[in-house]
Amino acid sequence: MATINLTAGVNDVVQGNPAEADIVVVPAGSLITENDFVFNFQTPDRLDLTAFPVLTSTNDVFIQPLQGGAVRVSSPLFGQITLIGITAAQLTQNNFIFAGTQNLADLTIQKSASATSVLPGGNLTYTLVVSNVGQAGASGIVVRDTLPPGFTITSTVGAGGFTTTPSAAGTVEFTGGTLAPGASATLTITGTAPATAGTAINTAVVDPGGLIPEVTEANNTATFAVTVGAAPIPTAVYVDDNLAGTAAGATVAVDPDGTGPQQPVTGLVFGQTAFASIQNALDFLLGVGAPANATVFVAPGTYNEFVNFVRPFILLGPNANIDPVTQGGTRVDEAIIGSGVNGGGIGFERTVPSNNGPVTIAGFSFASKIQPAPGTLGGYGIDLTDSNGNVTIRNNIFENDVVGIGNRISSQGVSITSNIIIEQNLFNMSGGTPTLQTPFVAMALQQVNGAAIRNNRINAATGLAIDPRLTPSQAQRFGQPVGSPVPGAPSSGFNVTGNLFTGFFPYPTPASPLAPPLSPSGQQAIVNFGSGTFSIDDASNSLVQPNVTGLTLV
Repeated sequence: MATINLTAGVNDVVQGNPAEADIVVVPAGSLITENDFVFNFQTPDRLDLTAFPVLTSTNDVFIQPLQGGAVRVSSPLFGQITLIGITAAQLTQNNFIFAGTQNLADLTIQKSASATSVLPGGNLTYTLVVSNVGQAGASGIVVRDTLPPGFTITSTVGAGGFTTTPSAAGTVEFTGGTLAPGASATLTITGTAPATAGTAINTAVVDPGGLIPEVTEANNTATFAVTVGAAPIPTAVYVDDNLAGTAAGATVAVDPDGTGPQQPVTGLVFGQTAFASIQNALDFLLGVGAPANATVFVAPGTYNEFVNFVRPFILLGPNANIDPVTQGGTRVDEAIIGSGVNGGGIGFERTVPSNNGPVTIAGFSFASKIQPAPGTLGGYGIDLTDSNGNVTIRNNIFENDVVGIGNRISSQGVSITSNIIIEQNLFNMSGGTPTLQTPFVAMALQQVNGAAIRNNRINAATGLAIDPRLTPSQAQRFGQPVGSPVPGAPSSGFNVTGNLFTGFFPYPTPASPLAPPLSPSGQQAIVNFGSGTFSIDDASNSLVQPNVTGLTLV
């Protein structure tokens, strides 16, 4: 807005900018000639007559219509001024500023958004607060918001008499607002952010045409910037089997601790922080380069899937902190892995040696129930093969028909697994079909360097089998007879303490040469088929089964 100062006693010819609202300041003194013109005087322009305190209204000035759309305003105090571009009918009290009597509206606008950063195509709401901080009311107020390119409008809400009218693409206009002095109105625009990354800037203007006389128009514009970019790399994601079929990008809630829907984790976005399967969550973390200590929280439910770890992450079920052996706390509904027709379980494919960070798996129930062919190892709850080691398995329940936790060497002479912690797990390895000579082993570990097995309760035909003999598939790979000892260095560094071995039952070693012996006669709790030495504390490991006569068999 330009301010034009006339000079007393000088013939001023002023060419104003038609696109701007001007204030023409008339000074005390003589302006007596008809050559004092203000060209392009428009409806919002004003004559500032505050230099003449005796002038208090348009009744104190003489307004004379002229031909061609002009008005002559005159007074003995300042002479005469000719206004071009306005008629006498258009000239009102609002076009004059009188000393001490001018009460005008003063419209302001503030703009905010529901977020300062958002994903491409993410939901976004802009909020406009229009206020009148002046001394006079205003009506017929217009607010125009020019939205960022690519922003898609889904809804608009007005208040204070404002309604939305159709407008050009990329803009929203609210019209018809009325605000008394001191009043405000809140307007909202909801939609989706642009699909491409960048800075989304939009500008809102109140009274864009300058039709309402105001104290100042300097506060009539507000601008807000939102960063549209890739999602921050998460350190935690959530899994809930109830989310199957959820559309990508939907906002969801999950209940990972199973304490009920009254305490869900809310505000998660499906496909970004929430998933229907464990594998999808792990794949997402891998794809976005999440850190090794990123955590996957799994809600109660059934997950009939084979989960494959390629990178080290933390996998926590709803009972991650509840010991199923001592029942130190009440376990909530379980997250069950592998109870379907096709079974399921957890495996590893961390073939890159640098991917050797720690993995924690805690708080699940494994129920594969897969009955393999006679004499074979299958139906693992957790298969540590190719895991690179550094795995902690804690507070889980294993009800597999075959092997709860195990590994199988895949390269001769290579120690493929190291630094394993198996603690506070309940192994209830029973059921199945005995005529199929399934071994029912809680833990079967081949060529493991460093294992702490402590404070577990183990109900199985064999509690712990160390370096079990080669299976048919392994024998074929290594070119050795089935049932041969594991080639390479034997397992070592085992520390077995505080375990309760119970529930053993006579189960003869299979007679078939295709069936590697995993349960020698006598039903031992711990069976070492190799030549390694171990730290096994007889005093702290308990046996409660009459036909089990010892802890180890070498």
